[in-house]
Amino acid sequence: MIDRDHLLRLGRWISMLALLGVCISSLFNWTNVPWFIQLDKPVTGSFSAGPINQFFSVGQTLTTAANELSRVDLKIAYGGERDSVFAHVEVKSFPKGRSLRSGSVELVPGKAWYSFSFPRITVDESGGQVLVEVRSVPGRSLSDRDLVSVFYEHRDPYAGGRMYVRGMPARADWDLGFRMYKAVGLREALGSIKNWHLLGIEAPWVIGFGLASFFFGLCLWLRRCMNGQNPQVWTVVFVVLMLAAVALYVPEAIANPAISTVHVGLQ
Repeated sequence: MIDRDHLLRLGRWISMLALLGVCISSLFNWTNVPWFIQLDKPVTGSFSAGPINQFFSVGQTLTTAANELSRVDLKIAYGGERDSVFAHVEVKSFPKGRSLRSGSVELVPGKAWYSFSFPRITVDESGGQVLVEVRSVPGRSLSDRDLVSVFYEHRDPYAGGRMYVRGMPARADWDLGFRMYKAVGLREALGSIKNWHLLGIEAPWVIGFGLASFFFGLCLWLRRCMNGQNPQVWTVVFVVLMLAAVALYVPEAIANPAISTVHVGLQ
């Protein structure tokens, strides 16, 4: 006859090992996903330029200096009524104009940050400066009624480049709203105190507290389950710790627009 208590203990051990495997797998994924460190100060973008169509495009020159470039974020808005609308984004060397990376993005209704990540652009490819351009997709032309616009800022917030309209320089003190990044390893990302943009978190202590709360509550809950004690109290403790972590994370999520970024890959 099968011992019921033995089966319960075996089930608890299997559950613990499964959870441990999930944790190890998550940590392994963390070490392999692309991490990014921001280059230069971001530009928010308070004014809209558009509408983007086959006759109207906008762009921004960016200076990468000695850094490799792996990601550029732009703030784009779509206010039309069509179900499916695309814009074309291209990264070119500047001033030569050679296409380095490009791709199309399906726009979502409303205003959002679009994160364009791509195979790293070396200094040898770019020459230290690139032009990021947003225009209508050939064969899928945008119209004025689509109300697609890209956001920019006045008062020259970025000294390393300038905004372009229809392929020509705009006013010298105009810059598109953007964020640019280089890809780094996990160790370098962890060592950069103020660059947790991939997770949408500005302060490491937020995610540190969240992870510590999660593992502390999980260990307490598993310990009580393994000892055959009533896990209800410790389940409550675990849930309370999770809510505390979320309560600290949510204000960061609201304040940081990277949380609502639409991720797009360019080739």
